[in-house]
Amino acid sequence: MWPAFWMLGDDIPTAKWPACGEIDIMETFGSEPGTVHGTIHGPGYPAPNPFGRSVRFSRAATLPIDFTCRR
Repeated sequence: MWPAFWMLGDDIPTAKWPACGEIDIMETFGSEPGTVHGTIHGPGYPAPNPFGRSVRFSRAATLPIDFTCRR
């Protein structure tokens, strides 16, 4: 799983990525469950060299996985 909250520029249909810009508000990778990343991609900040920061928690939180729809 790769949970993330992110936004793309509204010109994505014409400018394409990363020229449209992207802000990763929060994303975490399965290989680093205790680390949360925030990143900016765009002109001057392409994928291999983004601008961002990471926060590592001393103890990774475990979340229950329950995608049951309840009515």
